[in-house]
Amino acid sequence: MSSEFFPPGIHPSATIESGAIIGENVSIGAYSYIGPGVTIRDNVQISRSVVIGGKTTIGENTQIYPLNVLGTPGQDLKYPDFSEGTLVIGKNNIIREKCSIHAGTPAHGTVIGDKNFIMSETHIGHDCIIGNHIIIASVGLSGHVEVEDHVVLGAKSGFHQFCRIGQFAMVSGVSAITKDVPPFALSEHERPNEFSGINVIGLKRRGFKKEDLQTIRKIYDTLYSMKGAIANRIEPLRQEFGENPFGKIIIEFLEKSKRNVCTPPRSHKQTEEESG
Repeated sequence: MSSEFFPPGIHPSATIESGAIIGENVSIGAYSYIGPGVTIRDNVQISRSVVIGGKTTIGENTQIYPLNVLGTPGQDLKYPDFSEGTLVIGKNNIIREKCSIHAGTPAHGTVIGDKNFIMSETHIGHDCIIGNHIIIASVGLSGHVEVEDHVVLGAKSGFHQFCRIGQFAMVSGVSAITKDVPPFALSEHERPNEFSGINVIGLKRRGFKKEDLQTIRKIYDTLYSMKGAIANRIEPLRQEFGENPFGKIIIEFLEKSKRNVCTPPRSHKQTEEESG
């Protein structure tokens, strides 16, 4: 057990409100506060000076480090009452120091999946949907941002509300993202909101083969070689790649885009070496 956490049990200085549900083998550290609508599943470790409020559920084996504030009302003036909003955090997550994760609106809720590493000083706004196996390095996610599985979000980046980040994508540090970053893509801070190529290193680390990278590259080359609005390119892309598993993922993502999708700069052409 890390020295940040106590053995299973509740420190005498912690406050557990009546109505809170605490599972088996849970550790709650000094001066932490657990509100009346909170559910803590088995084997959760909560360090010192953590505040968990609202209708929040923390999944099994999650570790919460000091000075986190979870489940408090979202920052949205259209919804003055977040009392019925929810925050659901899945299993086996690590949430490092000084993060704030807000409850969602009653119609949606904030959801975080399993096995995510949320680094210190991250903010996750109301109604965000966070998938599984994601690394979030001290970033700010505005309300309604969606992050799919196996994504890496670089340090000190900011994400506009309603943006979507596709699976296996990477956004480099100090980026300001206002468009959707498509699956398997790389977005670099020197060219924010532009498609900088595919996430070659990340995909290789996840076991993608050279032929997989070449297929993904071909799909994007075809997409971005067309003219006109992205919405008008989807059907021709489907005709050529609709039966390919990577094609299906990319097409489905494009169909759901509301904020437009990152496109490459005219001068950028990924080399054969970059593409695997």
